[in-house]
Amino acid sequence: MSDNLPNQNIFAEYLIDSVNVIWDDRRVPHIFANNEHDLFFVQGYLHAFDRLWQMEFQVMAAGGRLSEIIGHKALEYDKFQRRIGMMRGAKSVLEYYQQDSLMLSSLKAYTNGVNTYINSLTIDQYPIEYKLLDYAPEQWTLRKCALLYMYMAWELSGSTNDLAHTKFLKEFGMQDYMELYDFNSPLLSPIIPRETSWDFEPIKIVKPEKVYMSDPYGDGIKYKPNPNNGSNNFALSGDRTKSGLPILANDPHLNLTLPSIWYENHLVAPNLNSYGVSLLGVPCVIIGYNKDIAWGSTNGMNDVMDFYDITYKDKSRKEYLHDNQWKNIELSIEKISIRGAKTVFDTTYMTHHGPIMSHDVFDKMPRFGSAVAIGRAMK
Repeated sequence: MSDNLPNQNIFAEYLIDSVNVIWDDRRVPHIFANNEHDLFFVQGYLHAFDRLWQMEFQVMAAGGRLSEIIGHKALEYDKFQRRIGMMRGAKSVLEYYQQDSLMLSSLKAYTNGVNTYINSLTIDQYPIEYKLLDYAPEQWTLRKCALLYMYMAWELSGSTNDLAHTKFLKEFGMQDYMELYDFNSPLLSPIIPRETSWDFEPIKIVKPEKVYMSDPYGDGIKYKPNPNNGSNNFALSGDRTKSGLPILANDPHLNLTLPSIWYENHLVAPNLNSYGVSLLGVPCVIIGYNKDIAWGSTNGMNDVMDFYDITYKDKSRKEYLHDNQWKNIELSIEKISIRGAKTVFDTTYMTHHGPIMSHDVFDKMPRFGSAVAIGRAMK
């Protein structure tokens, strides 16, 4: 972060009209633009002005490219990121971006703003982290925006209790399991009032005649998720506040980082006026308020990963059984460049579910490790 705020006129070829930025006494930028394109362009420019190295380093980490910067010591981490499919996921996110013209135009404007700042730098103006690590910033791309999305998705959902729950269920049975892990707990109160009547016929769920139970034994559980992790929020009616106005409290419970994952800013355009925090690498306000409403975001801690036992046709492990058919195992080969060393090619074995977990990489990740079902496919 630079201590010197830009207080001069800056001319950029991508701007449609003039934009004013006012910095308050807390160093929060208030951006006033005449259109949303220019608004998000300047937001990208200021994100890069204050946090360029953080922006780039976190998406390099997400995409499994840290070895390019810090060498061989990051290789296992990079393999892990490649094998769980962060780059494959980013490709899918990019395809989704292409379907929404408003989102795509905002991201392109933001990306041009980031690159305008990068291109304005001389080597001696690089943030100090680049000088210490002796490398130069890359151009920002839409793929990097998508990688930030994947980074946040993994940060909020990249843990699992499946192995522990399967062991408990197999050892003690469904009745004891439901006493501890009731899916219909009265503590889980929905936003929609419970007494709401639904005028439709629910889809009938067809239960299988026989439930398959995986054998979880032999897999040690070294890692257990932090029981204090989670998110919470609450709202107060104006009837209960001193000001008479409602209050929204939002606590996302993300990891404590330095610099912060958040960037506080105020965005103003003809049809937009919002204040709050944004994520470095994408436009808009993620948590904040406007003249009408306030909004927040918390993690529901939903189980979004599943693991599948694999039945191989033979010892070659080139085919596996699914729906009474033998399907080919596909190989995804990743090229990992390593600073000061030879390039490494890493192979991920893929099923239609997803990648097959392997001891050589997944056991070495302290957050993941053998809390997952090694040797099974992850979806």
